[in-house]
Amino acid sequence: MANILLNKPATASNSFAPFLPARAADGSITDPKSRWVCSQLPAWLCVDLQGSIWISQWTTYFMGSVGWAANYNLCDFKLQGSLDNTNWFDMDTVTGNTANLVNRNITPRLVRYLRVYITKGLAANNQVSSIVDFQASESSNAPFLANLVPTAGSLNPGFASRTFNYSIGVANTVSSIMFTLTAMQPNMTIKVNNTTVVSGQQTQAINLQPGSNTVTIEVTSADSTMKTTYTVLVTKAGDSNLQLNSVDVAYAGRNITPGTVNVPMDASKNSYDAKVPNGASTITVTPHAQDSTVKIQVNGNNVQNNGTSGSVTLATPGATVVSINLTSSEGSDTRNYTLNIIKG
Repeated sequence: MANILLNKPATASNSFAPFLPARAADGSITDPKSRWVCSQLPAWLCVDLQGSIWISQWTTYFMGSVGWAANYNLCDFKLQGSLDNTNWFDMDTVTGNTANLVNRNITPRLVRYLRVYITKGLAANNQVSSIVDFQASESSNAPFLANLVPTAGSLNPGFASRTFNYSIGVANTVSSIMFTLTAMQPNMTIKVNNTTVVSGQQTQAINLQPGSNTVTIEVTSADSTMKTTYTVLVTKAGDSNLQLNSVDVAYAGRNITPGTVNVPMDASKNSYDAKVPNGASTITVTPHAQDSTVKIQVNGNNVQNNGTSGSVTLATPGATVVSINLTSSEGSDTRNYTLNIIKG
């Protein structure tokens, strides 16, 4: 199987020239000068796989493999994996080693970073660690998608087998979405929102609500030992009919003539100012919605479309904030407006 660590970026807890981390990921297994050396414990040698890999086999070559005595081989160490280079988990453990190389098959794990973590170095000197080459292979039946095609919108980012999180934006008029999913290999199981689908065929329609809709895709290997999860966040635009065309603000108070201020509105703004005379002490609000079926509340109280709210007392001094909330007739979407009533 291919060595997926070959010439990938390598780092270490400690090293000294010329025995740098990259020399343990260059594929050389015969040159004793091509190795990594560290003089502190605990120690680690890490390789960035630059993508998500299902590791099922790993190999480490020690100094005994290039002609040195066996007491220059590492003693106690672990294989560890991580998806973020911060949180690590153990994948395999070796203690009391005397072999010139370790070559082990393991239960596959999905990782982005792979490292050898050393707690006891060379038998000849426990504080010193040295690895001639570090290699690993991916499981031959790793469960990935070969393709993912939606019936609406476009995947962001574009599809790649080892990219697991996507987003799609669709218009408000799109009521559902389907996907055509193709497994990387035969006999893999694909589930979409926990429903099994056939590779290469279109899924059933997935109904969309305004706002965020999460679609979860699980691909399981033929032997059921591995499962890769893809997530698609489908965002459906809000109800275009949740719009106020205008609002009438009627004011009254001592020593002023009652009047009305008309506040025109547009689709792009949710906050507006309405100026009333200094002497105004109360107002009422009459909203005019584009869609007569929407539900309207003014400061939390129900108001009919083109109907007038109850009296609102104005702050003295300062502005008074009036909230106008629109809810679609089926209750699935909302839009919140703010009126800032300013005296002056």
